[in-house]
Amino acid sequence: AMTGYPESITDPSYRGQILVLTYPLVGNYGVPGFRQVEGLMKYYESEKIHIRGLVISSYTESYSHWNAVKSLGEWLEEEGFSADIAASGPEALEQLTAQSYQLMLLDIKMPDGNGLDLLPRLKVLPGDPEVIIVTGYGTAKAAEFALKNGAWGYLEKKASVEELIMSINRALHYQKEKRGSEPLAP
Repeated sequence: AMTGYPESITDPSYRGQILVLTYPLVGNYGVPGFRQVEGLMKYYESEKIHIRGLVISSYTESYSHWNAVKSLGEWLEEEGFSADIAASGPEALEQLTAQSYQLMLLDIKMPDGNGLDLLPRLKVLPGDPEVIIVTGYGTAKAAEFALKNGAWGYLEKKASVEELIMSINRALHYQKEKRGSEPLAP
């Protein structure tokens, strides 16, 4: 499913789904406080997170909504979820070296360069994560380079949510077969 509000994470109708949060609200939106009015959550759909996975296109720790009391990442971590974010190539490599991942969503345009330059270094990491390029700056040449250098998939940001979820599920299924273990998400 696709939505623009972090509160949607608590919507029971998204139970077990991968939720794609859209730009520009995510990251600078933040999350409101937890208040109940007459036994109902004031700003949330329910009292707990129901989704299976979360994809965020653009994220920043600095939130700006008038009602926000913390960032989306802070909230997810408080709820026991891993919120791994890398804003630069070196930061991504540092995280991928310190911890094993099955999947990585990578943009081409990064603050410190081109995400495609990371591909050769990613494929030799111990975890050997599947990499899906998700970009708003796609070209046929970039797609060819990405796939020849080990990317699992290449999607433009204008691709449908269904295409993204299908690509994620295929990559995780491949990881399951390759590792002989359960993927992060079914």
